[in-house]
Amino acid sequence: MTSKHTLLPLLGVLLSAAIAQGQLINIDLGNSTTVGSDQSAGVVASTGWQQKSGYPNFSNQSLLFSDGSPSNGLITAVNGTGNYSSIGASTTDPNYTMFNRDIGISGNTGLTTITVTSLTNTEFSGGYDVYVYIAANANSSSHEEATISLSDGTSTYYVLVNETIASYQGSFIQSTATSSGTAPIANYVKFSGLTGDSFTISSQNVDDLTGAVAGLAGMQIVAVPEPSTMAYLGMLTVLSFLYLVKRRR
Repeated sequence: MTSKHTLLPLLGVLLSAAIAQGQLINIDLGNSTTVGSDQSAGVVASTGWQQKSGYPNFSNQSLLFSDGSPSNGLITAVNGTGNYSSIGASTTDPNYTMFNRDIGISGNTGLTTITVTSLTNTEFSGGYDVYVYIAANANSSSHEEATISLSDGTSTYYVLVNETIASYQGSFIQSTATSSGTAPIANYVKFSGLTGDSFTISSQNVDDLTGAVAGLAGMQIVAVPEPSTMAYLGMLTVLSFLYLVKRRR
């Protein structure tokens, strides 16, 4: 029989498990280097990264979940400007490996887009979050700094990149700036609460600088646990708390 001393911790474990149960897809953009299958990387730290590149543009490549199981998802890249190396100290950190190569982002005259379609799995029925990782390229032009915009069609965020500052230096830095004038030097943005079976992330160098100053290094698609599951566990937590209060009285 579960005692009052173990009931709440047990419910906490169940709640944490429900939060973590959402499936995710890890995508390493950029050719030549990829995160090892047993290595953990990303803001939502997990293994099972898959490389999707080979060329700046590719079409309808299949996606796997992080556990290696097939998903219905397909990914397409359009108008990339090449496969670039990002700046940063050589390290065995798999996060840097993910940042190390990227798909170059076009200037203001064209958008570099990543489109994911066919997210019809039940895992995504509760919605999902998308993390997009941005890398500063290794002296790809004479320009040192540029502002990059990233949009999912609803929200637009801005990131400042500098060709003399490594994008990943041991930590993740999120940009939530919604105007180019307030863009910080950062290495990822997050689009929250997406729904539907497809989305497109459009990126561009809003300063219209020549050369690929920055690139798209990776992406995580993280399924959100179904609200019904969270509501059920939340109700259990409240009921158990009331039960303990009554017992103590």
